[in-house]
Amino acid sequence: MQALMMNTPLTVTSILRHAVNYHGEIEVVSRSVEGPIHRANYAEIWLRSQKLANALKRLGLKRCKIASKNDPLLKTI
Repeated sequence: MQALMMNTPLTVTSILRHAVNYHGEIEVVSRSVEGPIHRANYAEIWLRSQKLANALKRLGLKRCKIASKNDPLLKTI
């Protein structure tokens, strides 16, 4: 017995994968501080996150690193 309540860890990837599998066409609406409204569904967000993950991997970013919006590495993507 693992003494855990869930079989899947609560990571961003697992939560987003669940959203894609069960709610892929549901629209997600967000607004930036500057004001523009962005609309996408969970399937589109998943594809964009995978593209970003692959780009960061090609740039040499390791899984254990944390990237921030102001990271110079991200400005090249």
